[in-house]
Amino acid sequence: MLMERVIQTQQLITLRRPVDGPDEIALEELLNECCQYLSLQCDGVYQVDGCGWFAADGAMLLQEY
Repeated sequence: MLMERVIQTQQLITLRRPVDGPDEIALEELLNECCQYLSLQCDGVYQVDGCGWFAADGAMLLQEY
């Protein structure tokens, strides 16, 4: 089901920490919260590099290894 949803995607939004930005946990949390908020608003899913795919409610759909 996740793959079908990704294939049918009509809009993709990418958020990332600036390459020269500080490596702060607070910034990572803010980015994750923004992704979750946008997913809720758009009835979508989001992916966090190195972690996995998540439903709009924050539930993990697929873990990355």
